[in-house]
Amino acid sequence: MRQPLSDDPIPPEILQEPKFYPYFKDCVGAIDGTHIHAHIPISEQAAWRNRKGFISQNVFAACSFDLQFTFVHAGWEGSAHDSLIWKDAYYKGRFKPPAGRYYLADAGFSSNEFMMIPYQKVRYHLKEWEKANLRPQTKEELFNLRHSQLRNAVERIFGVLKRKFKILAKAPEYSFNYQVDLVLALTALHNFIAIRDRLTDPDFKAPQTFDEPIEPPPIIQHSQAIPSQKMDRMRNDIAENMWLDYQCILRERELFL
Repeated sequence: MRQPLSDDPIPPEILQEPKFYPYFKDCVGAIDGTHIHAHIPISEQAAWRNRKGFISQNVFAACSFDLQFTFVHAGWEGSAHDSLIWKDAYYKGRFKPPAGRYYLADAGFSSNEFMMIPYQKVRYHLKEWEKANLRPQTKEELFNLRHSQLRNAVERIFGVLKRKFKILAKAPEYSFNYQVDLVLALTALHNFIAIRDRLTDPDFKAPQTFDEPIEPPPIIQHSQAIPSQKMDRMRNDIAENMWLDYQCILRERELFL
């Protein structure tokens, strides 16, 4: 498991897809948290009960767009918010975002110098677009759609992990330290399989491999520090360029109708 570096090449999943390139050329992956069922003594379960009501450990992870884990931080209580866990990993020096590059995250995280989130209070999740069956009407809607399509890799990788390793679907009756080690070992094993067999392994190809979120990410008002203002300006520039190019494509299509 290797964290990306500043001079890593543009991921081919971005470089070879006109919907994403050149807009997300500096993006190195996606991040999110997922809940893994945990076996906890009854006397200690309160802090481990997540918002859906079951006992879990909340695992923060980063992944590449070819469905490999690049970072995993396991062992937090199920009641802990994703943003608290990444901060713990970051300030302990474990999660090391590359300078000048960034990850895609959902609205439950804060905008900062290495994390680009979608526009808040604008349609976002892919399921919302499927139900609406409409074209984006604004640059913010278009940006959120493309952001969701690309960030979808982290939901897929969690889904593949849980589909392949059924032990994660129940609370294994081991010591908690062993449960944490189990997550770390299985994510590493997942990478081994992804490198060797991703294109042929049925778990990677299954249509329903999405991790079901506990609930839609909350809209959080974050303090506007200088780094987040810089990332917000970058997001606005990307959205503007994306929208202008999109309008040109629509006009070209109309000429051939």
